[in-house]
Amino acid sequence: MEGINYYYLTPEQFAYKVLNNEMIEATCFNDWFYGTTYEALRSDVHNIGVFNPAGIELLILDKNIDLTVYYI
Repeated sequence: MEGINYYYLTPEQFAYKVLNNEMIEATCFNDWFYGTTYEALRSDVHNIGVFNPAGIELLILDKNIDLTVYYI
């Protein structure tokens, strides 16, 4: 749902966030861009996401993230 689970951006808005290091991870799949911004993570809840292996590798490198990975 827009504004709750997802935020839809124009390609220009997405590129701006990537270039300004506002994204923890970002990827392109089937000509669609997906990513997670730092501001999307909350410390008062369990954050759940679906990531490709490259995204998981980037999340693991961030020492501020307590990450548990489940492969389905």
